[in-house]
Amino acid sequence: MCGSAKIKGSKACFGTVIAVDTKAGSQRLSWGIGSVTNARMERLNSVWSPIQNNRCIMSVDSFYEGSARFANKSGEMLHLAGVFHKSKFVTLTQPSEGAVKEVHNRMPVFVNPDKYLSGNTACISNVSLVKVK
Repeated sequence: MCGSAKIKGSKACFGTVIAVDTKAGSQRLSWGIGSVTNARMERLNSVWSPIQNNRCIMSVDSFYEGSARFANKSGEMLHLAGVFHKSKFVTLTQPSEGAVKEVHNRMPVFVNPDKYLSGNTACISNVSLVKVK
């Protein structure tokens, strides 16, 4: 994920302060830790292990890969998994599937918010994406 998304009609990107959901409730965090906006899900237990339990959810209307924008085919919000440290967070990514694969090799990890924030490992949601004009 290149690090931009649409949230309630406004575009958000690296450095944007965004309201994200955490176990402690909603918090306003800045998108990006250092120069990193995204973290590979498969490295969560190694590179990101110090903060792997600091889970957060970024709920978005859609997300961008380059100039291509993708949304949930059902029209519902997408819930992107993330981890945070102090006042900053990164979103988690996974290998691309479907329409996103044509544009980029990575895409966000979509989760069931309640399960993900409670630490449930069976929290990944299968989402059918559509490319938005």
